[in-house]
Amino acid sequence: MSSPDEVLRQKIATLLQELCAANYVRKNNVNVPCQIEEGLFLGSVRVACNKQALKCLNITHVLIVSNSLEPAFPNDFVYKKIEVLDTPVTNISKYFHECFDFIDQARHAGGGALVHCFAGRSRSVTVIIAYLMKQHQMSLSQAFSFVKSKRPNAGPNSGFMTQLQNYEKSLRVVSEKTITGKNSISQNPVDCFLWWKLLPLMLINRVLGFVNMLVRAAFSDNRSRANLVWGASSVIFGFILFSVFTFAAILSKLLPPFDNKLLSAMQKDRYYCLLVPLTLPVVIVAVYFHWLGMKLFKHA
Repeated sequence: MSSPDEVLRQKIATLLQELCAANYVRKNNVNVPCQIEEGLFLGSVRVACNKQALKCLNITHVLIVSNSLEPAFPNDFVYKKIEVLDTPVTNISKYFHECFDFIDQARHAGGGALVHCFAGRSRSVTVIIAYLMKQHQMSLSQAFSFVKSKRPNAGPNSGFMTQLQNYEKSLRVVSEKTITGKNSISQNPVDCFLWWKLLPLMLINRVLGFVNMLVRAAFSDNRSRANLVWGASSVIFGFILFSVFTFAAILSKLLPPFDNKLLSAMQKDRYYCLLVPLTLPVVIVAVYFHWLGMKLFKHA
């Protein structure tokens, strides 16, 4: 737990920072929101007090990232306040997701969100950078450079930069897991022959074997006729399977997405079409080996 002296020092440091920031915005007359992208704005406390500018830019939501500021126009805008100090030891990253939700709420409603702290330089910039990293899969350097190009005085403190670096690592881990796990059935060519794809081919083999046995039993006294019936049946059966799989492949692309995970994976599987060209060759190979087996059996 922080000692009273440390808390007092933090408050004094924050007060001095805000006084310097106030002096900066007064000298530079920075009172217009800085547009980062469509529906997302960055600014200082002075910007947040410019009601006319906010209305003109269709800003409907205001995110305050400061512990010492209060909503300027609570009856005109939707406000959310994140109480954080602009110090390196402050954990601002734990508020990222609720900030993102607030920004998205404004944008999805057709409005805009202003993110501001006191000077619009550290706390609000940190939230904006993190949002860009999450929303557009930007790296920290890309997001920081982009914000810097819009607002040259942007500069999170050292502690916030460390938290952004850690956040970048966490996003990278999540992205790698998503890429590895998403549609794993269809992304790996080796996995395209999972059990639900092998099963039709196994059934084909069993059916062919059963048909062969029946044909040989029915025409036990006439081997040449048995071979002819067996070959014709195999080819016809192969074309039927070929047609069925072709129809299934086409139909799966026309139907709406399935909720079932297995059916959805089959529908999205880019290797599913391999069953179509593979069906006929597999049948032909099976016929050949059965014919060869019968020849060997005949001469045995």
